[in-house]
Amino acid sequence: MLEGLMGKGVDVQVVVPDRNGIFNTLKNNHVTTCVLNYRSHVYPKFDSFTNALLFLPRLFLRLFLNRMAVSKLKKTVGNQHFDIIHTNVSVVNIGYVVARKMGLKHVYHVREYGDLDFGFVYYPCRKNLLKQLNGGGSYSVCITKDIQNHYGLINSKLSRVIYNGIIEKKDSDKLPDKDFDKRFFLYAGRIEEAKGVLDLIEAYLEYSKDNNSPLPLYLAGEINDKSYYNKILTKLHNNNLSKSVTFLGQVDNLDELMSKAWAIVIPSLNEGFGRCMAEAMSNGCLVVGRNTGGTKEQFDNGLKLTGEEIGFRFENVDELAKQMMMIGQMNVNDRGVYVNRAFHVVNQLYTSDNNVNEIYMFYEDILAS
Repeated sequence: MLEGLMGKGVDVQVVVPDRNGIFNTLKNNHVTTCVLNYRSHVYPKFDSFTNALLFLPRLFLRLFLNRMAVSKLKKTVGNQHFDIIHTNVSVVNIGYVVARKMGLKHVYHVREYGDLDFGFVYYPCRKNLLKQLNGGGSYSVCITKDIQNHYGLINSKLSRVIYNGIIEKKDSDKLPDKDFDKRFFLYAGRIEEAKGVLDLIEAYLEYSKDNNSPLPLYLAGEINDKSYYNKILTKLHNNNLSKSVTFLGQVDNLDELMSKAWAIVIPSLNEGFGRCMAEAMSNGCLVVGRNTGGTKEQFDNGLKLTGEEIGFRFENVDELAKQMMMIGQMNVNDRGVYVNRAFHVVNQLYTSDNNVNEIYMFYEDILAS
């Protein structure tokens, strides 16, 4: 998004909380970057004895650091000319506070449900965030209609739905061929409860019971919850399926994995947008997804655009098991019909150019208001 906006002549400066990760990427791309030690504007976790004990010290530290960050950011803004402060998530509010103090336009880029997907509790309350999203001089970009509705912004003239820019526009002739003898199911995402991985494992167990030669299942992603991971391992061990399910950890070749997978399963309980779904579709991978959140919205968009389904939806474990059985028996041609439709959808709706153009037009409308 930043690269595209700079290509349109937008002068960009980015504020980051430390010199790790994205900081180096920005510097290497010659983006002016300011480092401020700020934190998310949500309550700390309260889900264990240790976290409960440290709750108040952590809360006070967050509030103090954010107050200091606001003071420093205000000086930075005061020394230069800015038209808009664009906060790239809903859980950071220092940009909003400074924009209000300096009389600038502010945009919240709402990429998450917050509570449903990450368990965040906004400080001091969710009502306060809703007030900010609907306040004077404040605008919002929501990455799906469902997230927009979640925050009560569905009829707001100050809010727009702009889908993530996942890919550069591709040539459909370049979709990869599949090795029919090396087919496998793929999961890509964090190993944690919110991602619904245990439901996937339960469905895989059911699928395997009714199949003499089940396709293997590969899980690619960081293990965020070790106790949850251990539950999965125990279930696999007790059902003699440890050799059929492989944990790959974080991988650098996810696009390659998607291009080789027979199908990707997205079992997330509440996916904000579902980036891996669009990435999978762009790599010629069949999608099986839970019919909720951003996953449902992508299916709905595909149905509206093509008149037919672009993948397979499920509501529960039993449905997922049946979908896996049916997809495992699919021939190349039948599978290809879905894959090509899905590729057409992602190539029309979720390109970087579309994202940048819509953001830029929103900026123009904001400044003209």
